[in-house]
Amino acid sequence: MKKTIPIFFILFALFTGCTKEHLINPAPQKLVTVSLHPNYLVLPPSNWQQVLGGSASLKLTPQNSDSVTLSSISTSINLKDAASYKQQVIAGTYDITLNTQSTAVADTFIRFTSKADHVPVNKDETIDLAATTTDGVITISTKLIDSTVTPTFKVGNQTAYNLGKTNGYYFLYVKDATGGTITFSLSNGYQYMKDLTDRAMNQYDLIPLSNSYGELSIKSYPFNTISSTKISIN
Repeated sequence: MKKTIPIFFILFALFTGCTKEHLINPAPQKLVTVSLHPNYLVLPPSNWQQVLGGSASLKLTPQNSDSVTLSSISTSINLKDAASYKQQVIAGTYDITLNTQSTAVADTFIRFTSKADHVPVNKDETIDLAATTTDGVITISTKLIDSTVTPTFKVGNQTAYNLGKTNGYYFLYVKDATGGTITFSLSNGYQYMKDLTDRAMNQYDLIPLSNSYGELSIKSYPFNTISSTKISIN
């Protein structure tokens, strides 16, 4: 299942009066410096904040004309360092895609695809890239469990995936319809094991019930389905 997800990127483009080598039919052109600036969103009513990371492929495919022919630009970006990314392109109209590259069953960042077609990269404006995901996320507050033992999520007979840790949570993004067993411990040494099947576009927040010896409350929060990846052209 793929739906729009609340990941935002701002793509800035600043003009300089130069030419660029990816022009096949040479003509005086303006260069545009492109940079990415991710905004991290909280998903009400939960306070979970989506985590970006891993490698993503960014591709700008020009819409060529009879007078100007540009070649496509493809690059790989580490999304943790997205704010430092810069790329010069020739001003024009492009199809733009930004897709994460992880194909694992589970990972410690959200996987998504996003695109926008016929984008004029030549003036100040903001453009939406419709982003889709097949991930859901499992979360556990670090305040509720033994922080010296990393929780795991095991899918069938596969190797157990360690949950990541950020912003007061242990967490793991898991592909849609993936079933597995999550295991974690309390500070008193009591171990919890819970079978859980993930569904895309949902956060599953696990809360061990006090004095319950193994019982959990699982609160499910749907991802916001309105937002998308944003690009600003300056």
